[in-house]
Parts: sequence; structure tokens; C-alpha cells
Amino acid sequence: MDSLSLDTIISVIEAITAVTLYRPVAQRISELGVGKDLVRIIQHTKDFRSYVVSQTIEALWNLIEVVG
Repeated sequence: MDSLSLDTIISVIEAITAVTLYRPVAQRISELGVGKDLVRIIQHTKDFRSYVVSQTIEALWNLIEVVG
């Protein structure tokens, strides 16, 4: 994560947020452990009011809501 730019991280999180609305994709993403990586992004972000954190929480919420 350290070698990626903030714009790249945001783009990836936005993509995850979009695709996790569909159950088969969300299940596969969950199986791959992406939820753990999303939590790690939140842990390493200094400003919890940032756009990155809000998008990451939305992606996690989609995973929880769709996969369970």
C-alpha cells in the first residue's frame, strides 16, 4: 500500500464499493480477504474524516450487507 498513490487507492476502493453490490462478486471478494485489507486501510489513515475512510467504510458495509 505504501507504493501506491492516494488516487490509485481511492480508485480501487471505489471499484470495490461498486462491485460489492452484486452477491456473486461480493462473495468472491469476501473469500479473498479484501475485507481485512479494507480494515487495514482505515487503520493506516490518519484522518478518519477523509474521503478514503468514508469510501472504505461504504465498501465494508456493502460486503456485510450483501454477503452477511
